Amino acid sequence: MEETQIMNKTISTKIMNKTIAIDTDEITNEKNFNADIQQLMNIIVNSFYSQNEIFLRELVSNASDALDKARIDAIHDDSILKIKIFINKEEKTLTIEDNGIGFTHEDLNNNLGTIAHSGTKDFMQKLKSSDSSNMIGQFGVGFYSAFLVADKVNVYTKHKNDKEYLWKSNGIKGYTINTSNIGLKRGTKIVLHIKKSQEEYLDENKLKSILTKHSEFISYPIELLFHKTRTKEVEVEEDDDDIKVDDVKVEDDDVKVDDVKVDDVKVENDDVKVEDVTNKKKKTQQITENYEEWEQINKKPIWRKKDATKTEYEEFYKTISKDWEEPLNYITFSLEGSVQAKGILYIPKKAPSDLFQKETKSSRIKLYVKKVFVSDQCYNILPDYLNFITGVVDSVDLPLNVSREILQQEKSLKIIRKTLLKKVLELIEKIPDKEYEENFYKHFSKNIKLAVYENNNKYKNRFAKLLRYYSSRSTDTLINLDDYVKNMKKEQPGIYYISGDNKDICQNSPFVEKLKKRGWEVLYFTEPLDEYLLQSFTEYETKKLICCTKEGADFGDSKEEQELLKQNEKTFEKTLKKIKEVLGDKIEKCKITNRLTDSPSIISTVDYSYTSRMQNIVNAQALANSTSQNFMTAKKVLEINPNHKLILTLKNKINKNDKSINDIIWLLFESTSLNSGFQLTNPNSFYKRIINIMALGLGCDDDDDDDDDDEKLEDDTEEIDLTD
Repeated sequence: MEETQIMNKTISTKIMNKTIAIDTDEITNEKNFNADIQQLMNIIVNSFYSQNEIFLRELVSNASDALDKARIDAIHDDSILKIKIFINKEEKTLTIEDNGIGFTHEDLNNNLGTIAHSGTKDFMQKLKSSDSSNMIGQFGVGFYSAFLVADKVNVYTKHKNDKEYLWKSNGIKGYTINTSNIGLKRGTKIVLHIKKSQEEYLDENKLKSILTKHSEFISYPIELLFHKTRTKEVEVEEDDDDIKVDDVKVEDDDVKVDDVKVDDVKVENDDVKVEDVTNKKKKTQQITENYEEWEQINKKPIWRKKDATKTEYEEFYKTISKDWEEPLNYITFSLEGSVQAKGILYIPKKAPSDLFQKETKSSRIKLYVKKVFVSDQCYNILPDYLNFITGVVDSVDLPLNVSREILQQEKSLKIIRKTLLKKVLELIEKIPDKEYEENFYKHFSKNIKLAVYENNNKYKNRFAKLLRYYSSRSTDTLINLDDYVKNMKKEQPGIYYISGDNKDICQNSPFVEKLKKRGWEVLYFTEPLDEYLLQSFTEYETKKLICCTKEGADFGDSKEEQELLKQNEKTFEKTLKKIKEVLGDKIEKCKITNRLTDSPSIISTVDYSYTSRMQNIVNAQALANSTSQNFMTAKKVLEINPNHKLILTLKNKINKNDKSINDIIWLLFESTSLNSGFQLTNPNSFYKRIINIMALGLGCDDDDDDDDDDEKLEDDTEEIDLTD
């Protein structure tokens, strides 16, 4: 460090357009930054902060800290603690002033010289260490963000136990500390000489926008000086000494003067004498005047109010969410202990239009640190499936840093995440049942299902309790899984479900015939997301979830039913063999079933493959490819009802080697595919068979109906592989 002494000099400067003499009779210390400070300043200016506007947040936060110290140190001081901000467009300066604790000479060296004596290497080591949060937001680092927009910074400060000083620097060569006498009673006044490229920060409205965004909830009043103009009307009087004859009339010895102020009127022998007559006409004129007005920018944060009303909470929600409706529900929270945080969380009445858009630029949770806005891009503060939650989290433990990468690694944030997840669950669980089903679940059912799908065992069951479905017993009202389990039959082996495009399709599906006859309830899964949910959600309250459309689903058959099934398999052995022979690899196998009462057949899928609905969902995806389609292609099993007269007739025709048997088998397969939820891969062949059946029923002659045509028709009916 180099030190020089400047004795007995007087320096003039301008503060708020007033010339102030600064007495420097005291010894003036000029200190140079060490050699690597330029590299360090590059880190601060170019890398540490992603936006230049952050400088104002940092300086206001520092001022707030100074006011906190003043409040503690000077409890009996009657002065109102506040932060004042104003600009001087002529001088191109921006001033941030507070009446806080102020700096002593030693403080100026220790605090504003933090970077000067820390060194680049030491600074970077601290930044990477677990203790980096203590460094971020300190006056030494935060203050130097001023050089993002200023090429010179003057700091006037006064501590109650020391003289008034001026610290100034251009951020390159070093800094100086002089005594000054601008008249500060206590506090700090920072004057930024704005760079030419950053003159946008000499606009009051720009500053207001930044303050509202980052510092709206600072505890102390932030006043911004606005330079305004206004027009007003003023009265102007005009003299008119010319009196017209018509203006003076004499009627029955009475004198009338129109629009004339007459000081003395005399009537002599019907002659009128007017003396000292002045015509005064009043007019108005618009003038423009300049004036200054202080405006308080911030207000007390609602989440720290003890007596906030419901109306205030609802109005605050509208402010931060830009929603015109009141929230469905809200909850405040306070986290004490190793991590301290407060906040408020809201559930909207309706799902936002961009609920599942990944390109959304900001989160609905705004993160504050010591009431200073830090980020609305902290996406992981809540899981993605809760991205509809709007609110504010205010912590005193997180670093004041805009770097999202650093912030996400903070241990404090991880604790806050766990707390928020619990609070959101509490918030949802407190919604009354009727309101939950009619409003919340209508808009956010997908989010709840994603929560069950993605969560670990700790929260999976709690979110599963929030699921609602229609069922074979409740086609008009949604029911929850707890009610289903409560109403289960004792002999029922599990929770039955079937998936389909809507509840009517599920209600009329042949897969639920036997269950409905037994009085066993079946849940209807009607959203595509349900199929994904079931990949990880296989059990609830020790009850297994059983898919009705899977082969081998446990329907609670008695021993007698199982024995009868084996007998029917022997009886229909030739029929089953023929059907498999005709259909080939279109089915895995053909088997007898005892789970049908009214329908002749169904097509189920084996346990390890997709259901018919999942197969349709995969095929419908825009980016589906042959690999994804072929990996878990639905493996079909044709199950026939041995008691249905159509199957019995088919059995007899097979035994007699009827020549039309192949067409009948294909028609049975394709119609069953449709009824079981599959899409036809060759609808043209199905159409031709229906036409043939219609022609036969109407008695139409078809001379070309020979074996060759039958063979050709069989060729036409070959299904197109889903992977083609």
